[in-house]
Amino acid sequence: MPQPLIEPGPDAAPLGWLVGEIRVSTEAAAAGIRRFLDGGADVEALREAREQIHQAAGAVRMLDLRGAARMLDSIERLIRHWESAPGDCNGEAVQKFDVALRALFAYLEGLRAGRVDQPIRLYPHYREIQQLASAARLHPADLLFPT
Repeated sequence: MPQPLIEPGPDAAPLGWLVGEIRVSTEAAAAGIRRFLDGGADVEALREAREQIHQAAGAVRMLDLRGAARMLDSIERLIRHWESAPGDCNGEAVQKFDVALRALFAYLEGLRAGRVDQPIRLYPHYREIQQLASAARLHPADLLFPT
Protein backbone atom coordinates (compact mmCIF):
# COMPACT_ATOMS: atom_id res chain seq x y z
CA MET A 1 0.00 0.00 0.00
CA PRO A 2 1.47 3.42 -0.93
CA GLN A 3 2.39 5.90 1.77
CA PRO A 4 0.28 9.07 1.91
CA LEU A 5 2.10 12.21 0.82
CA ILE A 6 0.62 14.21 3.70
CA GLU A 7 0.14 12.77 7.14
CA PRO A 8 -3.21 13.32 8.84
CA GLY A 9 -3.48 16.18 11.32
CA PRO A 10 -2.71 15.69 14.99
CA ASP A 11 -5.28 14.32 17.41
CA ALA A 12 -7.45 17.32 18.21
CA ALA A 13 -8.44 16.22 21.73
CA PRO A 14 -5.06 16.81 23.44
CA LEU A 15 -4.62 20.03 21.47
CA GLY A 16 -8.05 21.13 22.67
CA TRP A 17 -7.01 20.49 26.26
CA LEU A 18 -3.73 22.37 26.01
CA VAL A 19 -4.55 25.23 23.65
CA GLY A 20 -6.10 27.22 26.50
CA GLU A 21 -2.96 26.89 28.59
CA ILE A 22 -0.80 27.82 25.63
CA ARG A 23 -2.96 30.89 25.04
CA VAL A 24 -2.72 31.96 28.70
CA SER A 25 1.08 31.67 28.63
CA THR A 26 1.51 33.55 25.37
CA GLU A 27 -0.94 36.28 26.37
CA ALA A 28 0.98 36.71 29.65
CA ALA A 29 4.19 36.99 27.62
CA ALA A 30 2.66 39.62 25.34
CA ALA A 31 1.44 41.57 28.38
CA GLY A 32 4.94 41.45 29.88
CA ILE A 33 6.46 42.78 26.70
CA ARG A 34 3.93 45.62 26.57
CA ARG A 35 4.71 46.33 30.24
CA PHE A 36 8.39 46.57 29.29
CA LEU A 37 7.60 48.86 26.37
CA ASP A 38 5.23 51.09 28.34
CA GLY A 39 6.83 51.02 31.76
CA GLY A 40 10.35 52.30 31.55
CA ALA A 41 12.28 49.36 30.14
CA ASP A 42 12.04 46.92 33.08
CA VAL A 43 14.09 44.00 31.79
CA GLU A 44 12.51 41.76 34.45
CA ALA A 45 9.24 41.99 32.46
CA LEU A 46 11.09 40.58 29.44
CA ARG A 47 12.53 37.73 31.50
CA GLU A 48 9.06 36.83 32.75
CA ALA A 49 7.70 37.01 29.20
CA ARG A 50 10.46 34.67 28.01
CA GLU A 51 9.59 32.17 30.75
CA GLN A 52 5.94 32.22 29.67
CA ILE A 53 6.90 31.50 26.06
CA HIS A 54 9.17 28.69 27.27
CA GLN A 55 6.19 27.12 29.06
CA ALA A 56 4.04 27.39 25.95
CA ALA A 57 6.79 25.76 23.87
CA GLY A 58 6.91 22.87 26.34
CA ALA A 59 3.17 22.32 26.00
CA VAL A 60 3.43 22.35 22.22
CA ARG A 61 6.30 19.85 22.37
CA MET A 62 4.10 17.51 24.42
CA LEU A 63 1.76 17.51 21.41
CA ASP A 64 4.69 16.74 19.06
CA LEU A 65 4.01 19.87 17.01
CA ARG A 66 7.61 20.45 16.02
CA GLY A 67 6.97 23.42 13.73
CA ALA A 68 4.92 25.29 16.32
CA ALA A 69 7.56 24.47 18.93
CA ARG A 70 10.30 25.78 16.64
CA MET A 71 8.28 28.98 16.17
CA LEU A 72 7.94 29.44 19.93
CA ASP A 73 11.65 28.69 20.38
CA SER A 74 12.44 31.48 17.93
CA ILE A 75 10.15 33.84 19.86
CA GLU A 76 11.93 32.86 23.07
CA ARG A 77 15.30 33.65 21.43
CA LEU A 78 13.92 37.00 20.30
CA ILE A 79 12.93 37.91 23.84
CA ARG A 80 16.36 36.79 25.10
CA HIS A 81 17.84 39.10 22.44
CA TRP A 82 15.67 41.96 23.73
CA GLU A 83 16.92 41.28 27.26
CA SER A 84 20.49 41.85 26.12
CA ALA A 85 19.62 44.64 23.65
CA PRO A 86 16.54 46.36 25.16
CA GLY A 87 16.65 49.14 22.59
CA ASP A 88 15.66 46.61 19.92
CA CYS A 89 12.34 46.03 21.69
CA ASN A 90 10.38 48.86 20.10
CA GLY A 91 6.84 49.39 18.91
CA GLU A 92 7.43 48.05 15.40
CA ALA A 93 9.20 44.93 16.67
CA VAL A 94 6.48 44.25 19.25
CA GLN A 95 3.84 44.61 16.55
CA LYS A 96 5.61 41.90 14.51
CA PHE A 97 5.82 39.76 17.66
CA ASP A 98 2.05 40.16 18.17
CA VAL A 99 1.32 39.26 14.53
CA ALA A 100 3.49 36.14 14.86
CA LEU A 101 1.62 35.03 18.00
CA ARG A 102 -1.75 35.56 16.29
CA ALA A 103 -0.54 33.53 13.30
CA LEU A 104 0.62 30.75 15.61
CA PHE A 105 -2.79 30.63 17.27
CA ALA A 106 -4.59 30.62 13.94
CA TYR A 107 -2.36 27.70 12.99
CA LEU A 108 -3.11 25.80 16.23
CA GLU A 109 -6.83 26.46 15.86
CA GLY A 110 -6.64 25.14 12.31
CA LEU A 111 -5.01 21.96 13.58
CA ARG A 112 -7.70 21.64 16.21
CA ALA A 113 -10.30 21.95 13.44
CA GLY A 114 -8.64 19.11 11.52
CA ARG A 115 -6.16 20.84 9.20
CA VAL A 116 -3.00 18.96 8.34
CA ASP A 117 0.13 19.91 10.31
CA GLN A 118 2.20 21.78 7.70
CA PRO A 119 4.49 24.07 9.70
CA ILE A 120 5.96 25.66 6.57
CA ARG A 121 2.82 27.84 6.62
CA LEU A 122 4.35 29.57 9.65
CA TYR A 123 7.48 30.52 7.72
CA PRO A 124 6.67 34.19 6.94
CA HIS A 125 6.22 34.86 10.65
CA TYR A 126 9.14 32.66 11.65
CA ARG A 127 11.31 34.64 9.21
CA GLU A 128 10.20 37.97 10.76
CA ILE A 129 10.98 36.75 14.28
CA GLN A 130 14.35 35.36 13.23
CA GLN A 131 15.25 38.65 11.54
CA LEU A 132 14.27 40.63 14.63
CA ALA A 133 16.49 38.38 16.75
CA SER A 134 19.43 38.81 14.34
CA ALA A 135 19.54 35.03 13.86
CA ALA A 136 22.49 33.63 11.96
CA ARG A 137 20.38 31.03 10.15
CA LEU A 138 17.18 31.76 8.30
CA HIS A 139 15.80 29.10 5.96
CA PRO A 140 12.38 27.58 5.19
CA ALA A 141 13.84 24.11 5.80
CA ASP A 142 13.88 25.01 9.51
CA LEU A 143 10.14 24.26 9.47
CA LEU A 144 10.26 21.03 7.44
CA PHE A 145 10.22 17.74 9.33
CA PRO A 146 10.25 14.79 6.93
CA THR A 147 8.86 11.57 8.33
